Amino acid sequence: MTVTGPSEARVNETVSLECITSNSNPEARISWILDGREVRENGSRIATSPDGGWVSSSNLTTVIKYTGRNLTVSCHALVADLAQRVAETKIISVVCKSWLVSLSCPSISTSCLSTSESDESSFISRRVLFA
Repeated sequence: MTVTGPSEARVNETVSLECITSNSNPEARISWILDGREVRENGSRIATSPDGGWVSSSNLTTVIKYTGRNLTVSCHALVADLAQRVAETKIISVVCKSWLVSLSCPSISTSCLSTSESDESSFISRRVLFA
């Protein structure tokens, strides 16, 4: 089984991933886990394999959100009649365009925001660019 898609993405970027199983008989049912939560696929397909059996594939499209860490995406394939489960995991490095550091007391908070998402006139701020 393979999961293809980007290894790095920016916050608010839309990414597409694809999971493809090796041939199985009967066909595998694919599910996706995104940061520990099961999510719905955008589409799937089951094709006859020239080697016999079937090859299952599934697509997932998601918008990268800021969570303070990398994104973990897992594709799970289940061949129900055989009670056989296989999983493949991909880590996507989340890159922030910039960090906005708010200096309002008593604490300092950070968040990853694009310029269009923040009203900098309401903050006393210092912008530090990372990418």
